[in-house]
Amino acid sequence: MRCYAVGRMKWTVNADFAGDLVEIMRGQLKGMDLDVPAHMKPDDVSFRFWTALRRRIRPSPRTIRVARGFVCPADVQVGLGRVRGKFERGEDLTLHLSRRIEKVMSEDPLLYDWDIHHFHLGEVTAQNPRGRSGNILFARVTLDTAYFISVLPHDNWSNLKLFQIVQENWPESLRPLVGIKPGEAVTDDDVATARRKGFQYLPQSPNGVVYMPPGGGYTASGLSADVLSTSDRVFDRLQHLQRAAEGDAVSIARQLQEQGYEPENPMRLCLAVKDNVLYAQERRSAATFRLGGLFE
Repeated sequence: MRCYAVGRMKWTVNADFAGDLVEIMRGQLKGMDLDVPAHMKPDDVSFRFWTALRRRIRPSPRTIRVARGFVCPADVQVGLGRVRGKFERGEDLTLHLSRRIEKVMSEDPLLYDWDIHHFHLGEVTAQNPRGRSGNILFARVTLDTAYFISVLPHDNWSNLKLFQIVQENWPESLRPLVGIKPGEAVTDDDVATARRKGFQYLPQSPNGVVYMPPGGGYTASGLSADVLSTSDRVFDRLQHLQRAAEGDAVSIARQLQEQGYEPENPMRLCLAVKDNVLYAQERRSAATFRLGGLFE
């Protein structure tokens, strides 16, 4: 809270952009049917929010690219066609994702490590309302492309063949680490153990090329490293914007008065977000002004 003078009036700026954003996140998590305990700390609310977005797929038309040698078992061919159609038409795919996305505290080490989602391909019936299936599609998903890797049974989460298929078919989508010598070859069990214990390793191809984890990696607690980075970056951004707004109190008050508003004193600025753009709203007048992009 800081005071500045406009004419004879001293203005006090009162803002808590980080707190406002946390409440916005709580509301959006609730809109995803994810219950956030009232006592959850702000950082944890942020982690859960960015995790929920990380694990969901934004509806948008996508091109399908299929790995060489891709085979789909007969029992889920209809389901695969259904999922493919939804990708191509830009429809919601949430029904086909893991039910664990409905648990606010769950994580997805396969996604965080290799950037691979899995999709259920079963027929939706009264007995199987979520279309669960034994064989599932493993795929990488970007903003405009879905890469169909393989259809395999459950419990293939640490199957190195998945990563190798990506490396063999779409090497341009991976980031090799130049100058890093390969270590001892890891096994499927090694991958599973590393993820379970929170040990980060560097994936490598059979020919000895070492890569950054395509999914960004994970922390010792199992949290996505990208989620942690995004959360920290956003809170740093809000802190910078709040300080700038507080320091610009004279200009803000003058602009509001020139527009015919009479802001309250202290001025209470509340954060609003639309399409990843941040705005501040003065409470009494409801006047809104742009602060900047969320990720600038």
